[in-house]
Amino acid sequence: MRLSTVPAILASVLALASPALSTPSNRATDIERRDLRQIYAAARKESGVLQVAWGGDEQSDSVAAAFESLFPEVKVNVTVDLSKYWDMKTDRAFLETGSDCVDAAFLQTMHDYPRWKSEGRLMPYKFREWEDVDPRLKDEEGYYLGAFFYNFGPIIYNENKLPAGAEIPKTYQDFLKPEWKNKLVLTYPNDDDAIAFLFSIIIEKYGWKWFSALISQNVHWVRGTATPGKILSQPSSQAAISFTTFPTGESNIKLVLPEDNYMCWPQRGAIFSSTKMPESARLFLSWVMGDDYQRNWQRNGLAGTRNGFGAQEMFQKEFVDPLAFEKFMVDRTKVEWYKLQFESQIGTAQGLSPLVDGI
Repeated sequence: MRLSTVPAILASVLALASPALSTPSNRATDIERRDLRQIYAAARKESGVLQVAWGGDEQSDSVAAAFESLFPEVKVNVTVDLSKYWDMKTDRAFLETGSDCVDAAFLQTMHDYPRWKSEGRLMPYKFREWEDVDPRLKDEEGYYLGAFFYNFGPIIYNENKLPAGAEIPKTYQDFLKPEWKNKLVLTYPNDDDAIAFLFSIIIEKYGWKWFSALISQNVHWVRGTATPGKILSQPSSQAAISFTTFPTGESNIKLVLPEDNYMCWPQRGAIFSSTKMPESARLFLSWVMGDDYQRNWQRNGLAGTRNGFGAQEMFQKEFVDPLAFEKFMVDRTKVEWYKLQFESQIGTAQGLSPLVDGI
């Protein structure tokens, strides 16, 4: 459980250790004028390995490999862990050493970034295409920004495992139909804040009776949001459908958007002011916000956060509010209330961390 006193303790430590860092500078940050080639030239002069915290529940080397293929003389270690653990690791490192344990962080815990800014722990940086990001998705002084969109709630299913004659659900109420009993695999909503928010949206519409009826469908509850997709792919599993995962890339795993409210959010990114590799960190953030990487997110209903790569379309979707998740995350009392409600009905999340469960 996150202790309410931790932010106050951190603020006190910062103020005592370095008054100059206790509040962020009000000096305007200039927009980057250099292109990636020029930033790379500066980054090559730095020594070490850039450490990047990447929120997620399945380790992947693809981000680091893509970056290093373009900038081979700048080494990067992109470490995936649950965002709720990364924020604790960075806070604990700062309490113990006065320095954050990574150079940059791209996490789901949106509520952390304003706090880190107020504690003087973030380095402002406005990448070259800064003006192409909607003001609602970035800190106006350049301390953090939404880097790309994720969502949960789209319906993911294995077309080879559907019950005979079954119609794909259009709403979450449809998952209560008899044909979906024993066919659902879902992420524990008490183990992931984004999934908790998705379930809160559904319950606000259909009531807690919906959740009770869902439980009676004999749901296969799992840890991690990639896990349901992997289980859907397993021929030995009877699970056929989910709404807490994303496509696996296999041709028989399909996606359809619901005719019901679901959730999305801009995953936030920032550079820590304690970095010893500022140019490398600027290069990495500029690459993430560059044309090629942003374009990669324009699939499966997702988008980059630059206007030129689908951001405005996210604000125009009928069933989703891109800004609502942050409001939920800031209200930690509400978050914990929902998660304890879920836990009281389905129990604590069982199983190994999705990072090491082998699924």
